[in-house]
Amino acid sequence: MALGTPVAGAVVYRGSGSTGIPPVYPAGIQSTDVVLLFLGQKPSVANGGLATTPTGWTLREELLAAGGYGVTLGVDTGNTNLWVYSQDAPVNGQTGTQTVATGNSNVAWAFIVRIPTGGGTLSYGSAVGQQTTTPTSPMSIALTNGATATDFATGDIAIWAMCIPTAVTTPAQFSAQAVTATGATFATAVELREPDSALANDIGGYSAYAFVDSGSSTTAPTVVTDVAGTLTNVRGPVVMLRVREAVAITGTIDFLLDDVDVAMIATNTPSPPITGYLETLIVLRTFTDRKRL
Repeated sequence: MALGTPVAGAVVYRGSGSTGIPPVYPAGIQSTDVVLLFLGQKPSVANGGLATTPTGWTLREELLAAGGYGVTLGVDTGNTNLWVYSQDAPVNGQTGTQTVATGNSNVAWAFIVRIPTGGGTLSYGSAVGQQTTTPTSPMSIALTNGATATDFATGDIAIWAMCIPTAVTTPAQFSAQAVTATGATFATAVELREPDSALANDIGGYSAYAFVDSGSSTTAPTVVTDVAGTLTNVRGPVVMLRVREAVAITGTIDFLLDDVDVAMIATNTPSPPITGYLETLIVLRTFTDRKRL
């Protein structure tokens, strides 16, 4: 099993006074896909703003009131909010839009991305961080793991976004994104979308992804990007999601397993476990004779 190349829909914007934002589903969605929705918001009330998780989706991570501006709010300045959701049950060939209700919103952007899978069991980890001062280029932001750590392993994908309170270029401010985590080697990162709008008091940001080529890591990741143009207000939250697809066991497995075998397997568990190892061990523990999966 292997996760496929992410495909993003168009970025949608909504200005001051809107009570919702309707990002567009990308073409080609399959029921086995990972379908994610990223939403960035600049609130109309300092450190306010909100978004309601839509029916059929799960909030995976968020970082609110980030950027280090305190109560400052205005054109090109102010803390921003960022959310990422996953769809619970994607539908083959799904089209149209998915509206997310928002409140106290000055301006917002959103887009949906699908990641093809092989139909295996999916799991998620997350990390968040923020830039709170005027950066230099390249801009490096150390993230902190969420409730479920990223703990990268070979074959995982890291997908992340940043939201800033300013529109500097249209849209070529960010480039050469990368992610690092001690012990893991990532493929070259690919930019997905670069939101940029002069609606209301301006908003911007970027999103990118990278696969784990080899190794594993139990440390929180760091994201890096080159930044062009005026850097003064390139500040705000970063939200990352780690997506993993476990190996699916199919077909027939015939073997004899006794208590000694189980003890041996448990004693020799690799650290960290290889993808699918723990799932396999749980299955093996249920066998004491020849069985058919």
